[in-house]
Amino acid sequence: MSASPTLTLVTVSAFDLSRLSRTIESCKGMVADLEHLFVIPSNDLESLEAIDLYSKTANFDVRVVHDNKEGIYAAMNLGALSAQGIYCLFLNAGDEVFSGPTVRKNVETLKVLNPIWGVTGVSLPWNANYYAYQSMDKDFRKQKSNGYVSHQSVFVRLDIFKKLNGLDVKFPIAADTKQIFQLSALCSPQILEGIAIKVEQGFNVTSNNRESRIEVLRLINSIGGVVTRLVSNFYFFKRELNFISRYILRLFREFNS
Repeated sequence: MSASPTLTLVTVSAFDLSRLSRTIESCKGMVADLEHLFVIPSNDLESLEAIDLYSKTANFDVRVVHDNKEGIYAAMNLGALSAQGIYCLFLNAGDEVFSGPTVRKNVETLKVLNPIWGVTGVSLPWNANYYAYQSMDKDFRKQKSNGYVSHQSVFVRLDIFKKLNGLDVKFPIAADTKQIFQLSALCSPQILEGIAIKVEQGFNVTSNNRESRIEVLRLINSIGGVVTRLVSNFYFFKRELNFISRYILRLFREFNS
């Protein structure tokens, strides 16, 4: 087993054994040059017991660090900063490995080509076979209907993750989207073969959520563009007003303070 694995899988969970168990179950039997790092509250004893049992049969190192109860993105940052791999992929509680052999093949490709970042195919709630393709990051930024890059599909080199100062914790829902935009500005991703990950079905993972995340990112990142974007994207905000209004109000408070 390599002292410095190519990949660190980071799983964040807190008092949610049911979802965590699905993630763990999907990783059992997988063989790849990786470690699996869990970010778990120190008093989440049920989850810690499940991870301990998993570690006894895993084909790679399994480690645990304890989060600081500062939110999901802070916990993800802690996982990345504690990782020993060259690359990191976030597989949080409820997300699953769709194909262990595909993950292994993706890891081998990363090891040979050493890209800044790579994108693999994912099974999404609205598209079970969403394969990575050239220019998908640009399509995502342009909000094209077929363009989506989820953090579960992104392998990012950890030295680059750190240079970007990790995930921006001031973003309530869009810190991972911001980082994907930053990575896309650096270079196009290495496109990896196959469907490797299954993204959890849930309220926060929908095709409309792709748009809402981008709009939240734009609003928080650019106060000067608020009025223009409110007008040009009024159709969107009319649908998602309850979701977005608190962030707009916060922006105006900060701007006038």
